[in-house]
Amino acid sequence: MGKIPGTKAKKIIDVIKRNSYDSTYVYPLVVADGHDCMIKDVDGNEFLDFTSNIGSSPLGYRHPDILEVRAKYGEIGMFKIAGQDFYCEEHAQLSKTLLSVLPANFKLFLCNSGTEAVENSIKLAYRKMGPHPAISCIDAFHGRTLGALTFTYSKSEQKQNFPEFAVKRIKFCTTENDPEINAAEKLLKENKIAFIITELIQGEGGYNVASKQFIRTLRKLANKYSVPLILDEVQTGLGHTGKWWAFEHFGVKPDIMSAAKALQVGASVYDKKFDPRKRGVLSSTWGGGDRINMAIATRIIKVIKRDKLLENVTKMGQTLKKGLTEISGKHGITNVRGLGLMIGIEFDLAKKRDKKMNELFKRNLLVLPAGKKSIRLIPPLVITKEQIEQGLTIMNEVFSRN
Repeated sequence: MGKIPGTKAKKIIDVIKRNSYDSTYVYPLVVADGHDCMIKDVDGNEFLDFTSNIGSSPLGYRHPDILEVRAKYGEIGMFKIAGQDFYCEEHAQLSKTLLSVLPANFKLFLCNSGTEAVENSIKLAYRKMGPHPAISCIDAFHGRTLGALTFTYSKSEQKQNFPEFAVKRIKFCTTENDPEINAAEKLLKENKIAFIITELIQGEGGYNVASKQFIRTLRKLANKYSVPLILDEVQTGLGHTGKWWAFEHFGVKPDIMSAAKALQVGASVYDKKFDPRKRGVLSSTWGGGDRINMAIATRIIKVIKRDKLLENVTKMGQTLKKGLTEISGKHGITNVRGLGLMIGIEFDLAKKRDKKMNELFKRNLLVLPAGKKSIRLIPPLVITKEQIEQGLTIMNEVFSRN
């Protein structure tokens, strides 16, 4: 392995920083290629990837099924179409395949990204309920476009000086006996509410896992006050928790749900009673991204089924969490939490978290920050026991050093 970052990477990063907004880059990593659960940079350095591009690469890299789909479309001249003006077979195939892993009586709307999926989910709720205040959680992340951004509340820099819709905020409860677990009821009694929106595992907020009682209480209150419950599964969805959707761990069903990332395209899925029943209420020029992404999304779902990857996620997640739990309480690690292959490691200090992340990068292991002082792990669904153990070895060595 060469120097990290290498000469080529430094030159490319310099051009980007000179010409583009320096957004949320975590590492001086310039991606060139990948295979399995490994990413290669432009200087030839290889990294074990425990991020799967924030869950957007569920099958890792160079997966033969994905290469097969891409090869088919390499000879087609019209792969990006105005997908809400023209029909295509890929849209039909994805709609059937996606609905096969969702509750009965659901429909969907395809768009480009997670934040658009949230935007259209809240539009469906507003359409039904009217432009009233909504309820969302402290430390939530639902996207960065202005509508979704109202309900995001994880970092101040994401929101400063931007306008908002009317919103009431409640605590995201992670313990079954939290005294604020019923906080939404007071708001529902005193206000006309358009919807309740929450994640099941807070992504940007720190990989905080909701308590079952909290989510079940929100479902019960949504039913009691006839308010739609929107579940944001943009990051948790399509297998990362060991089930198709995180809500399955909680014994509830959403009225409306947002999905993206692992799906390759954005999707708002909803109970048919929330269908606008009028054309043009929802639309998107590149609805569903492009034909290639829709075809890949369909294949990803089929591969997860065929290769029993949900079982792999559960087994590998148990191995990873067990290895990390053994060092919880040591080396400044205060907590390890998660479901499946979505695991958060919390440190006592943010600067320690940042230092350890940089050291992991220098050891060719990719992880991501979350919340104020946590690391998040979300490896591809295809990760092997050997790769989990390799990652644990590196983390143990890095975390044990001062």
